[in-house]
Amino acid sequence: ALSQAVAEVSAVEGSHEIQDLDLATGCGLTIAEGVISLRAGGTLVIVEARGQERPSILYCGPDITGADPTQLKALSVWQYVHGNASQDRPITLSNELGTGTLAPPGLVASRDGEDWALDLRVEDARRSEGAGIKIRCVDQTAQVATTYTLKINPKTGVLTCSTDVENLGKGMLTLDWCASMSLPLDPRLSEIIAFSG
Repeated sequence: ALSQAVAEVSAVEGSHEIQDLDLATGCGLTIAEGVISLRAGGTLVIVEARGQERPSILYCGPDITGADPTQLKALSVWQYVHGNASQDRPITLSNELGTGTLAPPGLVASRDGEDWALDLRVEDARRSEGAGIKIRCVDQTAQVATTYTLKINPKTGVLTCSTDVENLGKGMLTLDWCASMSLPLDPRLSEIIAFSG
């Protein structure tokens, strides 16, 4: 395992690669040029979290041995459809209103009806305990920050996600909706089981 000092190195500051494999748990973490790969329990999650860009999940599913993040990104891009946006707009981790996607937002917040079109950009990405990662994003205009935490259970391969929202401004921030995370769904799914009550 990496020492605490090395594990705290920001993924968005350099173009070097950090690899960590915990042989006791089988958890793997790779951070290379703003692309984060989490592996544990037969699950692979690849997140693109480049500095000052919007974070998005490139792949989430069964582990693929030798998976190349560049190839998975190419597979995640949708083909152009007439009448649709001319540029691909990947779903961000919160799919904020300011990102220009047509999907429902995962985060809705405002200040008395203003600053509602959030556009969160990656400020920092670092390792958390186990097979986990924390990604901090900030919208400088709206003065809102989020910290996304993604962890994979090494025994079950289950991905756990959470989003913390922070008000960096002086005025009151009204939080109308906050999903734990906006995840891409496999189009082959025919049934979804939710435990949200």
